[in-house]
Amino acid sequence: MATKKTPKTRTKKPLVIVESPTKVRTISRYLGGDYRVASSKGHIRDLPKSKLSVDLADGFAPTYEVIPRKKKVVEELRREARGSKVYLACDPDREGEAICWHLAQLIDNGADLYRITFNEITKSAILKALENPGRIDQALVDAQQARRILDRLVGYQVSPILWKAVRRGLSAGRVQSVALRLIVERELEREAFDAEEFWNVAAALEIPGGDIVEAQLVRLDGKKARLRSWESVRELFNDLHEKPWRVADFKKRLHKRRPQPPYITSTLQQDASTRLGFNPKRTMRAAQRLYEGVELGKQGQVGLITYMRTDSVRISDEGLTKARDWIGRNHPDYLPAKARSYRGKKGAQDAHEAVRPTDPDLEPSKIARYLDPDQRKLYELIWGRFLASQMTPAIYDKTEARLECDRAEFSAKGSVLRDPGFLTVYPDPGRGEDNRLPVLEVGSELESVWLDGRQKFTQPPARFKAASLVKELEKSGIGRPSTYAAILSTLMDREYVVTGPNRSLVPTELGRLVIKLLLVGFPKLLKVDFTAEMERDLDEIARGERDWRGVLDDFYTAFRPELERAEKELPKRRDRETRLEGLHCPLDNGDLVIKFGKAGPFVGCTNYPECTFTANFHRDDDGGIVLEERSNNNGADKPEPTDVPCPLCGEKMVVRSGRRGEFLGCSRYPDCKGTLDFTLDENGGIVPEEAPDPSDAPTCEKCGAIMVRRKGRFGPFWGCSNYPKCRSIVRIEQTPEEKEQAKREAAERRKKNQEPEKLNLPCPVEGCSGTLIVRINRYGKEFYACDAYPECKFSCNRRPVESPCPNCGFSWREPYYKKLRCHHCGHSGP
Repeated sequence: MATKKTPKTRTKKPLVIVESPTKVRTISRYLGGDYRVASSKGHIRDLPKSKLSVDLADGFAPTYEVIPRKKKVVEELRREARGSKVYLACDPDREGEAICWHLAQLIDNGADLYRITFNEITKSAILKALENPGRIDQALVDAQQARRILDRLVGYQVSPILWKAVRRGLSAGRVQSVALRLIVERELEREAFDAEEFWNVAAALEIPGGDIVEAQLVRLDGKKARLRSWESVRELFNDLHEKPWRVADFKKRLHKRRPQPPYITSTLQQDASTRLGFNPKRTMRAAQRLYEGVELGKQGQVGLITYMRTDSVRISDEGLTKARDWIGRNHPDYLPAKARSYRGKKGAQDAHEAVRPTDPDLEPSKIARYLDPDQRKLYELIWGRFLASQMTPAIYDKTEARLECDRAEFSAKGSVLRDPGFLTVYPDPGRGEDNRLPVLEVGSELESVWLDGRQKFTQPPARFKAASLVKELEKSGIGRPSTYAAILSTLMDREYVVTGPNRSLVPTELGRLVIKLLLVGFPKLLKVDFTAEMERDLDEIARGERDWRGVLDDFYTAFRPELERAEKELPKRRDRETRLEGLHCPLDNGDLVIKFGKAGPFVGCTNYPECTFTANFHRDDDGGIVLEERSNNNGADKPEPTDVPCPLCGEKMVVRSGRRGEFLGCSRYPDCKGTLDFTLDENGGIVPEEAPDPSDAPTCEKCGAIMVRRKGRFGPFWGCSNYPKCRSIVRIEQTPEEKEQAKREAAERRKKNQEPEKLNLPCPVEGCSGTLIVRINRYGKEFYACDAYPECKFSCNRRPVESPCPNCGFSWREPYYKKLRCHHCGHSGP
């Protein structure tokens, strides 16, 4: 009797779950076929947006739901995890720990669940993590939950009060509002600043041998020189006239300039802003791609940097070994006897090492062709800073001479680079050429060549830029390194802040008003010290030193009374906070207030609707409101008049602006709706398109209105002048001559498309290396597209102008409704 064979049971390969699809490709290459790798594609569960989702009566218990677009992802992960060993390998921080915890809650079906972490996506780091799996750190999860609930309590309970007081769609945040306060208060400091006059005095002196030395005045009558007027400068010049000059002192010394520690998140964002012009969001986007892995030809997907969200300057033993090995092979003279170590700031989390390249042998010049411009620039910065941190100091010859004449003392300084040291791999663009000062003998006499006085004025405190704001937030203990980019991005998206000259951060009128109201309603919430204390509480939760519910209870006990008072007071405070002192309505002498419409802030009369006066405005250097001239009492801009007659009624036409740009419209609109397209001649004069004879125009069969000639995708047609209320059209049969002309124009368009004009402007699509060319569409209109089509399908309708974006520094922008729009970052402005 034949025996049945026992079927073999298939054992599932272990499953590794990460949060990023890019990581899947990189890690799969390292693990080969021994493991399966899947992605959660970010967070899979969160507090629903439709309600508060926090039970205030039950210890702040959160209500989580699977994010709707992630339901299929969750089902797939559950299926893959069933009966398998699972390694949760999300980012090694609080957010990553929370994602792992949510995954564990959703796929817990008897599978063996482990938590693994690695600071760099390299084969050795991943295999080491798999050999030493752990469990989810509940303290980190609790810290993330507490932060999420804190932000929800503030955002969902304060924002509606702002909607009632100002307008819908505004938001307030526990950290973003404090950051906005810093920006607004800096602006107010600038407006209240009184500039003071002072004078700098310099002298050019001839030394024995004929060389000329320039020196600066430092002391008068034994005290620090303070010259406040031209009269005092002229008096000094008279005193020094034909008086002898001599060298009172001369010093020469060696100065060692030591390298800086490797990057942490905040210093990386600051340097990328200062050196590269990147905002924090752009920096972190490029860093994320470098961390997750970049395709390097035959090497495949390679993680190029360690984890980029860290506030520790520590370097692992493996990292130190790699750095010293590279320096020893390439710059042996600059390898110190022992490795350098750096001390981080007090309270820094030491779980992750500093941001560094995973392999120094992957030099920027060797892999540049595989990186997009942002990745290449940022990788060069990280690579150079890391290796420089383990090299010898740069050595300078510093010289200083003290020169005396009568009651005045001048100083001349020189600096010459003797040995570059770490500057060989990390040059400093802020340091200019050597400033040599000849050796001077003490007691020797000098001849005066000239004296010069320069008038100066004290400057107000500088506006924050992305780099300085990040530095201030870090210094004050506000937010975490991973949140700085999101804070600034939120302030820009909410139109609380715009970019000004030199990428400075300028608060808008809306931002000013929001801070005024929040300071009235929530004085404690907006205190820098209070916000920093909350961050310390969250750190204590992460270390397991405090209970997260207790921290939330302490916060809400202090927050709730402010919330109740603000609900009553803030809507009443709006007019008081926006009222313009000393300015009155020119129509009825009523008070003026700042209002907010779809097109932005404007000034309006408090007697509305009886008085409809409105006006645009701007602020002067002192922050005062200056009303701009308006054409009438309803605030409409005065259209530019022309001598072109309307094709319908014969009245003069004016230049108007619409969705598709400027056009000619009848001055009798809306009684007459005649329109014409126009172009500008070489002198800027208006050249209207040829108007058809009105007597040839038919009347609309539906509404009886006169029809106007228009152009469409299938040729010319008559369209009702009451469009869009009436959409009646009549096709126009083209003559043989018109058809022939259309064929010639089509042939010309094809020829232009075959030999397109090249603009030598880069494509703004991330990862695309194409350049823009001019193409012609089927209607004979130019548009501007990437030459990498069809792989890249970017195009824009208006001719790009070479004007760097003030937000991200991209080289060109597109004219867009009297503004310039950046297709690289989305910024729109002047």
